[in-house]
Amino acid sequence: MNNSENLQNTHDETVDIKRIIFKYLYNWYWFVLALLLAFAAAYLYNRYTPPIYEISSTILVEEEKTSSSFTGGTGNVFQGLGIMNSMRNINNQIAILKSTPIITRTLQELDFEVSYYAVGRIIASEQYKDVPFQVIWQHDHPQIIDADFELNISSDGQLHLKMAEQDATVYSYQENEKIKQINNFSFSKDIEPGVKIVSDNFSFTILLNEHFNPKSA
Repeated sequence: MNNSENLQNTHDETVDIKRIIFKYLYNWYWFVLALLLAFAAAYLYNRYTPPIYEISSTILVEEEKTSSSFTGGTGNVFQGLGIMNSMRNINNQIAILKSTPIITRTLQELDFEVSYYAVGRIIASEQYKDVPFQVIWQHDHPQIIDADFELNISSDGQLHLKMAEQDATVYSYQENEKIKQINNFSFSKDIEPGVKIVSDNFSFTILLNEHFNPKSA
């Protein structure tokens, strides 16, 4: 009797498992659709998400030992071991790294004032390298900030620079202050590479990359 009940229970469990399997197989297209959507979402994320770069460094500070451990006193003992000098030197280096002039000079040398974007069919993605041109702006002249210029390069290497109507700010990098606010400012002009563009609100030069071929763009 017990054997019959066990066989019956095993048979019922087998039937239930088969029923579940066939139930999911019957709706197989939903699983395929979910996989396709997941792959599409991953592709779009990797394609249109701007890359984020991170860098870190370690600074090793060495200093000659000028004090002696035989001069007496707890502080002198630590100095003899080089502990106090090292800590003082490290604190000095931290202060130097946090120094405003150094940070300002670093930002100026890296040219963070100008950002380059490639306009695609969906979004505009920031370009960190392989930019076909470079903007050389005049530091001692007022410059427009918080505004977007659009540059079109023709096959013969001529440039068309324009700015759609937008609000912008004119900034003085010499005085480190905003000069004025411009409402509904627009600009459009055909220019040649290497020719300085000067107005009351900006002054810069656009140079084409020597490895860039306009005909193949």
